Amino acid sequence: MTVVILVAVMICLINFLISLIIIRQNFTNEFRKFSKTVLLSLVIRLIVMLVIAWLGLKIFTEFRNTFALTLLISFFVLTILEVIYIQFRLNYLNLKNEN
Repeated sequence: MTVVILVAVMICLINFLISLIIIRQNFTNEFRKFSKTVLLSLVIRLIVMLVIAWLGLKIFTEFRNTFALTLLISFFVLTILEVIYIQFRLNYLNLKNEN
Protein backbone atom coordinates (compact mmCIF):
# COMPACT_ATOMS: atom_id res chain seq x y z
CA MET A 1 0.00 0.00 0.00
CA THR A 2 2.84 2.41 0.72
CA VAL A 3 4.21 1.73 -2.76
CA VAL A 4 0.89 2.83 -4.25
CA ILE A 5 0.94 6.04 -2.20
CA LEU A 6 4.55 6.78 -3.16
CA VAL A 7 3.87 6.18 -6.84
CA ALA A 8 0.87 8.53 -6.81
CA VAL A 9 2.81 11.26 -5.00
CA MET A 10 5.80 10.87 -7.32
CA ILE A 11 3.57 11.19 -10.40
CA CYS A 12 2.14 14.42 -9.01
CA LEU A 13 5.59 15.74 -8.06
CA ILE A 14 6.87 15.13 -11.58
CA ASN A 15 3.83 16.97 -12.93
CA PHE A 16 4.51 19.85 -10.51
CA LEU A 17 8.18 20.08 -11.48
CA ILE A 18 7.26 20.16 -15.16
CA SER A 19 4.86 23.00 -14.44
CA LEU A 20 7.55 24.96 -12.59
CA ILE A 21 9.92 24.55 -15.53
CA ILE A 22 7.26 25.80 -17.95
CA ILE A 23 6.38 28.73 -15.70
CA ARG A 24 10.00 29.80 -15.22
CA GLN A 25 10.75 29.60 -18.93
CA ASN A 26 7.77 31.75 -19.85
CA PHE A 27 7.91 34.39 -17.13
CA THR A 28 9.86 36.76 -19.34
CA ASN A 29 7.08 36.77 -21.97
CA GLU A 30 4.27 39.28 -21.95
CA PHE A 31 1.37 38.34 -19.70
CA ARG A 32 -1.04 37.34 -22.46
CA LYS A 33 1.43 34.90 -24.02
CA PHE A 34 2.49 33.68 -20.58
CA SER A 35 -1.06 32.92 -19.47
CA LYS A 36 -1.87 31.22 -22.77
CA THR A 37 1.20 28.98 -22.51
CA VAL A 38 0.62 28.11 -18.86
CA LEU A 39 -3.06 27.30 -19.38
CA LEU A 40 -2.30 25.20 -22.44
CA SER A 41 0.36 23.27 -20.54
CA LEU A 42 -2.11 22.80 -17.67
CA VAL A 43 -4.66 21.25 -20.03
CA ILE A 44 -2.06 18.98 -21.63
CA ARG A 45 -0.68 17.92 -18.25
CA LEU A 46 -4.22 17.25 -17.00
CA ILE A 47 -4.94 14.97 -19.97
CA VAL A 48 -1.66 13.12 -19.37
CA MET A 49 -2.55 12.81 -15.67
CA LEU A 50 -5.92 11.31 -16.60
CA VAL A 51 -4.22 8.70 -18.79
CA ILE A 52 -1.71 7.92 -16.04
CA ALA A 53 -4.50 7.68 -13.46
CA TRP A 54 -6.39 5.27 -15.71
CA LEU A 55 -3.26 3.14 -16.13
CA GLY A 56 -2.63 3.26 -12.39
CA LEU A 57 -6.15 2.09 -11.67
CA LYS A 58 -5.60 -0.82 -14.07
CA ILE A 59 -2.27 -1.75 -12.48
CA PHE A 60 -3.12 -1.29 -8.79
CA THR A 61 -6.35 -3.28 -8.71
CA GLU A 62 -6.10 -4.10 -5.01
CA PHE A 63 -5.53 -0.53 -3.87
CA ARG A 64 -7.60 1.44 -6.39
CA ASN A 65 -9.18 3.71 -3.81
CA THR A 66 -5.86 4.47 -2.14
CA PHE A 67 -4.20 5.29 -5.45
CA ALA A 68 -7.07 7.44 -6.69
CA LEU A 69 -7.45 9.37 -3.45
CA THR A 70 -3.72 9.97 -3.05
CA LEU A 71 -3.41 11.08 -6.65
CA LEU A 72 -6.37 13.42 -6.31
CA ILE A 73 -5.19 15.02 -3.06
CA SER A 74 -1.59 15.36 -4.27
CA PHE A 75 -2.66 16.88 -7.57
CA PHE A 76 -5.00 19.33 -5.83
CA VAL A 77 -2.43 20.47 -3.26
CA LEU A 78 0.39 20.84 -5.78
CA THR A 79 -1.84 22.71 -8.23
CA ILE A 80 -2.71 25.17 -5.47
CA LEU A 81 1.01 25.59 -4.76
CA GLU A 82 1.56 26.21 -8.47
CA VAL A 83 -1.06 28.99 -8.48
CA ILE A 84 0.44 30.50 -5.31
CA TYR A 85 3.88 30.45 -6.92
CA ILE A 86 2.58 32.23 -10.03
CA GLN A 87 0.81 34.83 -7.91
CA PHE A 88 3.90 35.41 -5.78
CA ARG A 89 6.11 35.84 -8.83
CA LEU A 90 3.67 38.23 -10.50
CA ASN A 91 3.39 40.35 -7.35
CA TYR A 92 7.17 40.36 -6.99
CA LEU A 93 7.60 41.52 -10.57
CA ASN A 94 4.95 44.22 -10.14
CA LEU A 95 6.60 45.51 -6.97
CA LYS A 96 9.98 45.44 -8.66
CA ASN A 97 8.66 47.47 -11.62
CA GLU A 98 7.12 50.12 -9.36
CA ASN A 99 10.47 51.05 -7.82
